[in-house]
Amino acid sequence: MLLVTIGVMGIALPGLVGTPALLAGGLMLWPRGFRSVDTWLARRWPWLHRQGSEQLIRYLDDMERRYPTGR
Repeated sequence: MLLVTIGVMGIALPGLVGTPALLAGGLMLWPRGFRSVDTWLARRWPWLHRQGSEQLIRYLDDMERRYPTGR
């Protein structure tokens, strides 16, 4: 729910990039519905989809470095 909130704020407020957070939150809450949104976005705007995916990967890598899982 936090990612969806950040995503909505990022769309409404300048300076925050909200699309990747909105997609990530949507995928977590509604995986089946957002799967079609993700494929549509990848077909329609591949450069935007690629940038959003790279941003999410950087965020997840940063979270993994800060809070390791202890493997």
